[in-house]
Amino acid sequence: MEKIIKYLSKYYTEEDKKIEIDPSKFHTYEMNKYDGKILAVDGGSGIVFDGGSRVISKIKIGVVEYAKGKMTKQDVKKYFMLAIWKNDGIIIKLDPDEQITLSNKKIDELQNDARDILERKMINEIAEKEKDAIILSDGLQNLSPRNVASICKTSRLKTKNGRSLIGYLNEFTKDKYKDKLWYYTISEGEYIVKFHTRSKFCYKVTTKNKEVNNLFGAIAYYSTDPEILGYPYPLLKVDKIVRLREDEKQFDNHKLKLLAKQEGVNLEFDENSMIMHDLLDKRAYR
Repeated sequence: MEKIIKYLSKYYTEEDKKIEIDPSKFHTYEMNKYDGKILAVDGGSGIVFDGGSRVISKIKIGVVEYAKGKMTKQDVKKYFMLAIWKNDGIIIKLDPDEQITLSNKKIDELQNDARDILERKMINEIAEKEKDAIILSDGLQNLSPRNVASICKTSRLKTKNGRSLIGYLNEFTKDKYKDKLWYYTISEGEYIVKFHTRSKFCYKVTTKNKEVNNLFGAIAYYSTDPEILGYPYPLLKVDKIVRLREDEKQFDNHKLKLLAKQEGVNLEFDENSMIMHDLLDKRAYR
């Protein structure tokens, strides 16, 4: 471990000095009290039954709406997805019915692709209906509507020397921009943004909105919750309502197996082909 840290440390000293930051790409902006609508959309998904070649997943797509600093609406759409892996391909069935096309070949990852498609669909529907609102997305890229801003909680963007770009910019600005809100332009429509002066975090944001000072100022107004200072709390709220908890997955698993037995099907035989790792993990902590 010591050798690894010693080797790594040079990238925070010698190599850092070679990193070039373009000062013209730094901009400051002001928080503005935004009275219009701001909506946040997010999705959650997880496998609730794994029978090897037959997987049932749950997908949740949620939206919250805020106006004048207060939440005015929240809603969650819930889906169950069946994926059956046959010799000639994978069959997909959604309940409620939705027409989607999935190209992923890994049966245990299909629910994530379906979640993204359904999330994009909801964003586009809301953007068409609420053209004057700001819509926040959790990390989805290449979104077309101009009133959408996609905020990534994590990023692997790097400098030419391999340092985390977000980490470096955050450190670079800690003194010079200590009491300021700022953004750094990576390319057209792509930015690194600080939404609160006392936050430890900054985020990659993509948007086709050209009035980024007003946009970021409005998002900053909704980024003052001390639970995660500097992160928009509409996104924090929608994440909570769509996150698939372990107890929820266990409840749905139990219900699915009961319903299957009513149809004369015992799912436990197939499930036993996939659960040994979980059993060993649980025994390791006894």
